[in-house]
Amino acid sequence: FKDPFAGACNTLNTNSWWVSQKPHTDPKVLKVSVNTTDIVLPGCPNTETPNESDTYTIPFQGAGLSPGYAKFYVFTRDDNTGMVGDCKILNPNGTTFNSWTYTSNSYNKAYIRGYSKLLPTASGIYTFQVTYNGATCSKNFEIINPLAVSFNTNLSPVQVAPNPTSGIFNIIAKDIETGIYTYNLSNVWGQIISTEKMTVDSSTTIQKSFSVSGLENGIYFLSIENENTRTVVKIVKQ
Repeated sequence: FKDPFAGACNTLNTNSWWVSQKPHTDPKVLKVSVNTTDIVLPGCPNTETPNESDTYTIPFQGAGLSPGYAKFYVFTRDDNTGMVGDCKILNPNGTTFNSWTYTSNSYNKAYIRGYSKLLPTASGIYTFQVTYNGATCSKNFEIINPLAVSFNTNLSPVQVAPNPTSGIFNIIAKDIETGIYTYNLSNVWGQIISTEKMTVDSSTTIQKSFSVSGLENGIYFLSIENENTRTVVKIVKQ
């Protein structure tokens, strides 16, 4: 029997069998994944169910998750106390869609972390990226949104703030045609949650507040339309 690592605990051979011996404890991200729901890890000899996916079609509903959310997993080795992992979901253009960090609070030879995070809704190729102990591991995934449609609008631009919101958000649109406008707030399945009407006369300005405080966290769509035009804006409730 030979131990390829040289060190104080090896009484079998004095020299390392590695060309370049790495530290015995080598914290590293082995894998990251994007999952439709929680992974299933039964005891041996049963087979694991990873529930990984490379593609998510909007609207998305994962089993046991809030609407629009997926699970983001980080698999590490030699997870060491006090070390920080930097997690990011990157937009197709490389900017940050969402980010968070974690700090290891104990030493583990192997460790799995799972996070429930809101998915983007614009179609494109996104990246889940984790940096830990100076090394980066990433996984690409695709968002497909068949709800993304082209339509005529004279509400350009529509200002929405704050967005994301935890309760109240405001919309402002200026220099629009007069008429009766209908507001429909819908969920990601297209179900209308609330409807209001408003008459725009000589002011040619829409300025209105909406509340989503009683709704679950997730993605909603507010459509503003009259007989000639239609505008849809995405609202994120956190």
